[in-house]
Amino acid sequence: MQSNYDNYPNKRFGPEPVAKTTQLAIWIMLSTMCRIGETTLARWENVDLDAGIWTIPKDNVKDKVARLDVFLSEFSLEQFRALHCLTGHTRFCFLARYNGGTVDCKTIGKQINDRQSRFKKSLDGSPRKPMKNRLHDNTLVLDASKGAWTPHDLRRTGQR
Repeated sequence: MQSNYDNYPNKRFGPEPVAKTTQLAIWIMLSTMCRIGETTLARWENVDLDAGIWTIPKDNVKDKVARLDVFLSEFSLEQFRALHCLTGHTRFCFLARYNGGTVDCKTIGKQINDRQSRFKKSLDGSPRKPMKNRLHDNTLVLDASKGAWTPHDLRRTGQR
């Protein structure tokens, strides 16, 4: 999608992809099997791009059981390096647009859901009307017969 958009002659009419940071979050989650919350709370102080290790503090782990050391594949490192070019000047890997903190994990889920609009229905079963200031298309539909997917499905895929 990104390359199609980049090559589109008039970007005002081209299908706009999800934010670059969201694209990178999806690839990081899929390549590391980390949860959406662990991903969105990541800080650059915990990502060692030279050693290829992402340390997730105990407070960011589900049930706060223990600190996690995620050994990054070359692909995962490539995603983190691309992300570093965008947000490396801040403390957070995924910076919120307005409050200076980390992006809310719901933000990424909403962007993914908005691009699977064929599965979104109103209470009466009719197609849901687009929400103001949000894109609604079907560019992230993977298989129309299977239904919508969520960030947690990326983790579930890796556990099989």
